[in-house]
Amino acid sequence: MLIKRPWLLVSLGLATGLLLALFFGSLRYGGVGGLYLRVRAEFPTGAREAYVPTPLPTATPTATVVVPPTATIEQPSPSPSVLPSATATLAPTSTPSPTDTPAPTPTTLYIPAKPSVALAGLRHEWQTWNNCGPASLSMLLSYYGLGLTQANVAAVIHPDMDVKHVGIPQLAAFAHAQGLATFARVNGDADLLRLLLSNDLPVITPTWHVDAKGTGMGHYRLLTGYDEALGEWIIYDSLESRGVNKDQPYHGIRLSFQQFEEWWQVMNYAYLVVYPEEKAPLVEAIIGDQLDDQVMWQSSLERARNRVEERTEDAFAWFTWGTNLVGNGLFEDAAAAYDRARTIGLPYRMLWYQSGPFKAYYEVGRLDEVLALADATIETADKVAAPHYWRGRALESLGDAEGARQALEKALSLRPGYPEDAEP
Repeated sequence: MLIKRPWLLVSLGLATGLLLALFFGSLRYGGVGGLYLRVRAEFPTGAREAYVPTPLPTATPTATVVVPPTATIEQPSPSPSVLPSATATLAPTSTPSPTDTPAPTPTTLYIPAKPSVALAGLRHEWQTWNNCGPASLSMLLSYYGLGLTQANVAAVIHPDMDVKHVGIPQLAAFAHAQGLATFARVNGDADLLRLLLSNDLPVITPTWHVDAKGTGMGHYRLLTGYDEALGEWIIYDSLESRGVNKDQPYHGIRLSFQQFEEWWQVMNYAYLVVYPEEKAPLVEAIIGDQLDDQVMWQSSLERARNRVEERTEDAFAWFTWGTNLVGNGLFEDAAAAYDRARTIGLPYRMLWYQSGPFKAYYEVGRLDEVLALADATIETADKVAAPHYWRGRALESLGDAEGARQALEKALSLRPGYPEDAEP
């Protein structure tokens, strides 16, 4: 009978395939809701993959754009809490006599970077939809013996999986709630990462990511080691599976030093260290003078300025330059740098993760520009706190109290406590 009705066999096969796809897709993306969001993302809505879609009121001509000179910012005296660096030496107050007791040789609290490191004892998780932050944190927490999964983390800091961004302060707050200490900064570098890893401290870094289709997005990665001879970082990545043999135990993916540097720069070399409280002196000794905000932002500004001079047509370089100008309170120059980045062209997701342009334009009184940029960002993703917050601030300054209230309430509904827990 079935043979006489081949359409019935085909229908049964299709139905079975659909049920299996729903079952395994729901497992992979954290439920039917996550699977729906994943499928929805495959259907573009307009020219979303192009650039931050707000044109400048008057495009800045390329010929007139120059890198503003770095402002001279007085360097503060070293904080008493900053421990001696690896190169610190003590100057004797007098020439010791043969009978004097020799002064102790200064020692550091950390060991020098090793040629290679591969931290063990971590549990890997593939992320569900929009969940690289909670997944990366759950993997890091496993290093300290905590059995929390990404679902446990997301239930607290990312319950709505359609929210596009989880900030470093949210990850840090969750880690604090587990009894661990954290340190979050910008302006990290490869030497710092190698020191941290050599001293048994895995590091979370926000980076850019480009998938196999060429789509760019923000993405957290957990660094667990490196190999100097091969020029590669070892990363527990919740999303990237290229090069991973799923029939073997997971040992991380490999990413070249150069590729990681390019993608890390987009996020201003930010990083998050999570560690037991007793390791605080070790972490502080490794981070050194970058413990001081003013020192950190000034050195980060100079680094970003050098990159802009080397890559005058790199939108990411101009954007990072603007972010560091904001960090140093130089808002006019920051607005000009962001103008240049937008004129060159930025991926539309860029303002899902970093809100520097909103602050720069707000501080220099370009309120209409704040509103236009916020509205354009919200059009691509309604569930991002920053554009709603800055839209509310601009409306408040323009005298629209009700519009401001609604926008600010929306921001707080997406990210409670924003902006008190804004990114470093």
